[in-house]
Amino acid sequence: PANADRMKIFTAAGTHTTSAMRCAKFGPKSAHAELGEDTISKAAIIEARPSFSEPIEKGMPYTVICKETVELCPQLMYVLSRGGNASHGAERPHTALQQALAVFRASKVCVDWTEALSCASSGQNQKFDAWERLREFVTAHSGGESGKYLYELEKFERSLGSKRPLEGASLGALAKIQLQGPCAPRYVPAMVKAMLQAPECKTHAGFAELFSQNDINSVSKGGKNEKIALRATEIMVSAEKFCQAYAADSHDRLRNDLEIDLVWYVHSLKAPGKVHYKSLEHVALHFYEEVKKLELNLPVWPAIASLLKKPTASETREKRKIRELTEDGTVPNEQLGFVENDVVTKGNASYVITDLSDPYM
Repeated sequence: PANADRMKIFTAAGTHTTSAMRCAKFGPKSAHAELGEDTISKAAIIEARPSFSEPIEKGMPYTVICKETVELCPQLMYVLSRGGNASHGAERPHTALQQALAVFRASKVCVDWTEALSCASSGQNQKFDAWERLREFVTAHSGGESGKYLYELEKFERSLGSKRPLEGASLGALAKIQLQGPCAPRYVPAMVKAMLQAPECKTHAGFAELFSQNDINSVSKGGKNEKIALRATEIMVSAEKFCQAYAADSHDRLRNDLEIDLVWYVHSLKAPGKVHYKSLEHVALHFYEEVKKLELNLPVWPAIASLLKKPTASETREKRKIRELTEDGTVPNEQLGFVENDVVTKGNASYVITDLSDPYM
């Protein structure tokens, strides 16, 4: 299979139109009864769309665009695609992320942002102020000249079978977040991923509504969650590097889940059925355990090494507490709250607690 991340230029012969012609001409398996019972019927297609007859029988003319031209103008194919679709009514409403990506691409070929927004919004249904908010998001969080985070988010959105629609204004609100740190740019894209998979209880009128203005302020410069958000981004980057170095797969799905869970922890979000973790490191531990199920020989990930470390004998003794039972075998209220390794005494006998589970619960 092709590695899309490493591919720069490939042959594309009007992919949708060419594919339709090939289906009509060579008759692959049919998924629609009106196009043929078992395989696609050329006669059925021509009957439904007489305009298909000539290209099927005589072929179609193609305009060849040399790869050198594309290298000199990297956004050429995007412009031709948008223009070609709009010319015959094939332009479809895009999601907010696709619209943001359209703004980013248009900015590469237009003289200014006004022209870029006009180009990107052609045929789309967002109001102009929403497009202005998308511009703010693109400017702040696209991922630099390459737009790597925008492309990553659009790819993630397409991979989801079920997702929450986003509003341009919601993305624009995230533009105010300006975390500073070597891994900081990873945080807002992780917030967007969390919004795309928001539970029903975190939506309004069908749109994701996961973060309040307070949430946004809390991870802005000087906010109460700034430091913990930065620590979360360090874990995100560490997970990526760890998989690259030691795993046989990049585990994109599990890493996306990790990023979403980290964001939920930072903002103390809660929802029915959503696991609540003790710390960022426990979120990371869950990710590691899931990867470990798939890769048994995986070494210990430094980010969670402290959670896997077994206490020494001296550390265990320091944590022990001695509780004395009364004559009737009960423990005074002020001494309740046992933990494992605590010592319970009664008379001359002493016992070490090794299991706090209740077999009757």
